[in-house]
Amino acid sequence: MTRRSQGFTVIELLIASAILMVVLGGLGGIYVSSMRAYEVNRQVTTSSGQLRAAIEALTYDVSLAGYCVDPSACSLGGTPLEVDTLDAGGLREVLSITSRYEETRYTGGSATLAVTFSVVDGKLVRSSGGGQVTLADGIQRLLLLGYRSRDDETASRQFTRPPGSLLSGIDVRVEYLQGGQVLTEDITIPLRNSL
Repeated sequence: MTRRSQGFTVIELLIASAILMVVLGGLGGIYVSSMRAYEVNRQVTTSSGQLRAAIEALTYDVSLAGYCVDPSACSLGGTPLEVDTLDAGGLREVLSITSRYEETRYTGGSATLAVTFSVVDGKLVRSSGGGQVTLADGIQRLLLLGYRSRDDETASRQFTRPPGSLLSGIDVRVEYLQGGQVLTEDITIPLRNSL
């Protein structure tokens, strides 16, 4: 009998097992790193979508400030747009933004809304009619960058609020946490109505 017909030796089986373990370990490492990358991408996509939806809601409600179906008979119950800020080391941190307008699309008539946006415990919150909805997690703060004026031909930012009907928009910075980093997004919210 030849040596080959007797089968594998213990040494050959040990070497084959070691090679198999190295290959399986490498494949396991690739699988684990792929799953981690997938999870990170999923979290980033989810938080980006949440942030986008929150910015759209903020823009929608603030841009409607002062809207009334019949301006001559409209009572909004307060200033159409209120921006409450706190000086935070040269920056103006937004405590709340309140927009008042008449809603006609979902009420079966006309209803006056006062919608307030604020950052509470790392969340952008929308409050209206006694109810509160979290729009996005991971929000560090909102900053007021300035106001826009209808009088300004270049539509540049002003740090002093223009009077009443000259206010044409506000610029806001959203600071948010994503992937362990604080990122920012600047948005300009034009007002559709004269205040």
